[in-house]
Amino acid sequence: MLGAPHPSLDQIDQTMENTHTYMGLFHRGSTVLGIRLARDTARLVGVTCALLAALATGRPHSFGWDSRAYWLAWHGTMYGGAPMTRDAYLYSPAFAQAIRPVAYLGWPVFAVMWSALLTVVLAWLLLPLRWWAIPLWLASLPEIISGNVFVLLAAVAALGVRHQWVWAFAALTKITPCLGPVWFAVRREWRHLGISLVATAAMAVLSLAVAPQLWSEWIQFLFAQANKSGHTLGAEIWPPVSYRLPLAILLVAWGARTSRPWVLPVGMVFASPVIWLGTFTMLAALPRLRAPTSSGIFVDPRLPTPLKRSGGPTLHGEPGRQLRIWCGAIGRAVAGGSSAIVKRGWPARPCNCPRSLRGSSCPTHREQ
Repeated sequence: MLGAPHPSLDQIDQTMENTHTYMGLFHRGSTVLGIRLARDTARLVGVTCALLAALATGRPHSFGWDSRAYWLAWHGTMYGGAPMTRDAYLYSPAFAQAIRPVAYLGWPVFAVMWSALLTVVLAWLLLPLRWWAIPLWLASLPEIISGNVFVLLAAVAALGVRHQWVWAFAALTKITPCLGPVWFAVRREWRHLGISLVATAAMAVLSLAVAPQLWSEWIQFLFAQANKSGHTLGAEIWPPVSYRLPLAILLVAWGARTSRPWVLPVGMVFASPVIWLGTFTMLAALPRLRAPTSSGIFVDPRLPTPLKRSGGPTLHGEPGRQLRIWCGAIGRAVAGGSSAIVKRGWPARPCNCPRSLRGSSCPTHREQ
């Protein structure tokens, strides 16, 4: 209508503020609904896996399907079973010698101690996820009951960039997921590469000196199984390890060149000799690789080289550095506000005038 009054600037401002408020409420509501949906889905999956694991535990010979092989390694022929068969020990003699003192205990005691170790390690890996760690831990419960070393390999991936010697565990168990040396070689971190290789060689030589006959049997066992490398073990949807290992090496090399440490556990999954659901437990290392902590457990290699004071803690990536940044910003803001108060002084009374009058035309500001 031609005679209709034009809206004032205050009305336009109020309309814009109401629009932004409604849009913010809608965005917040949709975000909350999405978070609740994801949370409920994760809980449902975790509880379902936990129930399946509980049902599987009640079946005979289901608890400790893999860990029982470690215990039986010293109670019979060590390399008498074929892969994918029950009670078949497949790892190096060094691993068997490391757990030998515990293997002389009874099977129930060994099973409980081994499952407790996997439980604690998995909880530590998932701890940065806070409440998300609970459903994911429940989803990994079948692997804890099975007792395979995938949880420990996830810990190797999480710690291997800072503590290079832990890659010896991967080399002396499943062999092919030992991709840490590839990471160090591509990044030209020769000292770290040397530590990982020397640690592995030292453990192997020490074990060989103690039990050379077992190493001979293990090497013969590996060559016998290498002739079957063209056949798929585990899920049929995955190609044999002879095809997956080169791809895993290329993936880790790309991650090393672009400083993406999360690639390590992903490459280890692809390089695993056998891929099934339990193999993906190695992805539990991702929260630790994506969340640097002030305790020095891991520092993301994508960050610049940490700056250090003489004899002091690392400054980069610590909560103390963020605190100093915030304190500096607050101090500058307070100093700027104080100088403005000294120059202009506080308004004598609150300013309620429209925005169009604020400034030199505002009666409140004109008085100052």
